[in-house]
Amino acid sequence: ELEGYNTKDDDLTLFIRIGTDYTYNYYEYEVPLKLTPPGRYNGEIEADRYEVWPDANRIDLPLDLFTNVKLDRDAEMRKAGSTLRIMDIYEQMHQGWNNNKNRIRIKGTPNLGNVQVMMMGIRNKKRQVNTGPRSVEVWLNELRLSEFDESGGWAANARVTARLADLGSITMAGRTRTAGFGSVEQNVNQRTLDNLTEFDIAASLDLGRFFPKESGVNIPMYYGYSRSNTMPKYDPLNPDIELKKSLERSESGHFRDSIRNIAQNLVVRKSLNFTNVRVDPQPETPKPLKLWSPGNFALTYSYNEIFMRNVNTEYNVDKIYRGMLSYNFNTRPDLLTPFSKVALLQKGPLKLFGDFNFYPLPSQ
Repeated sequence: ELEGYNTKDDDLTLFIRIGTDYTYNYYEYEVPLKLTPPGRYNGEIEADRYEVWPDANRIDLPLDLFTNVKLDRDAEMRKAGSTLRIMDIYEQMHQGWNNNKNRIRIKGTPNLGNVQVMMMGIRNKKRQVNTGPRSVEVWLNELRLSEFDESGGWAANARVTARLADLGSITMAGRTRTAGFGSVEQNVNQRTLDNLTEFDIAASLDLGRFFPKESGVNIPMYYGYSRSNTMPKYDPLNPDIELKKSLERSESGHFRDSIRNIAQNLVVRKSLNFTNVRVDPQPETPKPLKLWSPGNFALTYSYNEIFMRNVNTEYNVDKIYRGMLSYNFNTRPDLLTPFSKVALLQKGPLKLFGDFNFYPLPSQ
């Protein structure tokens, strides 16, 4: 103790500051210090231990105190006529602990999921009158993190296939997974932190079955639709605050829907394909193919669409159209042998010319 400067209880405070940096983005917890009377103490005696380590100096800090203060600060900023800014220091007392003397502060946009720095210090309590310097010896012991959130999740898969006789087949599949799900060997940090819902339907149909068999119409169609919706456990705009808390603190349904829409990672895929649509000739009624016969033509068309939305992308739509018209004509033209009746070319070396032949039209 400095001569002439008497130090009393609560004259000095201990603060712990954690955040992205020391100055602009941090949380802070402050507790006024109780002095230990001078003397000799025995660590084996419980009463002596409490004299050295009084309960009033003990810091038992639930981390959700910080996130609740951030939510209160953000709500205050959204109020009409509020002069509070994000770089102002916002302070609350720790209700129900140490006679409400402890203080919680926030500045900027700190994130408990990305803590870069931690600072501990002693602060001379500010008063209207300068109380002068202080001399004190402070011990800090047993800094630890405990009571992790180890709540688990669950997951399920389902798949159904239906056969529609000779028309085709339809397959439906679904998958869901909640936050906290993981394998047995994974630790808390390796488990999933989002809620996933996926749905998929695929249909392969031969629409030519709706036409008479004699028509020979062949229309193979494929349709696919899939939807993947990922909802994070934590608000992507406030990564250390659970999304459900951000929704609960929303002032209106419109604002709540906006937060949910921004946080959602949605991917929707659509596909429609008609492959090799044609009219096949029927063997029961054989007819000579002509250049303009419908069986010579085949049509292919495909449409694919991908819609994506997430916290970084308002929306992104990718549409792909493809079409192809093919023509294939197969025939068996007569083989022409123009020199087969020339007797002179049917003997000796000239027979090579006598056997000359060719097709007047291509076979395909």
